[in-house]
Amino acid sequence: MERDFRRKNPAKIRALRIPDIFEAAGLLVEAGLCERKSLVKRLRWLAKHHRQTCYVAKSDGKLVGVLLACYTGFHVFLVQMAVASGTRGKRIGLALHNRLLRSARKLGAKGIIVDSWLSSVGFYYKLNYRMPGVVFLINNFK
Repeated sequence: MERDFRRKNPAKIRALRIPDIFEAAGLLVEAGLCERKSLVKRLRWLAKHHRQTCYVAKSDGKLVGVLLACYTGFHVFLVQMAVASGTRGKRIGLALHNRLLRSARKLGAKGIIVDSWLSSVGFYYKLNYRMPGVVFLINNFK
């Protein structure tokens, strides 16, 4: 289910591009989600091959959010999402997620599977994800 938010989001959401990868890498490392080793190479590959499922949020010319996901042919697998510490609580994560949700539906995915830290589970529960097992959260939309 796509959550509606009436307040204007302060960030512009668009596909991850090659010029974004250094800022995106910095944000992912800052959030403790990735190590810098080979990250730029992996982000470059994602920017080239997964434009329909990898997004950035930019505000005032600065990258403030990144979402990385892949479509498996069945589900979209959301593997990383980070929002800059100074912009958390401003619905940027929600906007990134909603953009992925629209893309997943266009691709014909059955739903989105999330690989999440325990500290992020509450965010995904608010978006109607459920825990079908021990490891993943899933949101099967109709």
